[in-house]
Amino acid sequence: MASGTLAEPVPVVETNQIDQDGLRRRRRRANLQRLERPITLRR
Repeated sequence: MASGTLAEPVPVVETNQIDQDGLRRRRRRANLQRLERPITLRR
């Protein structure tokens, strides 16, 4: 019984970590695009 209750919250934490990693990757891509845009606009 105890193992069953502990097994439920574990996947939730794993999905949260995956979401955070995805957001970090998206932010990095957005930051790179932001850095590239001003250079093209200045030219």
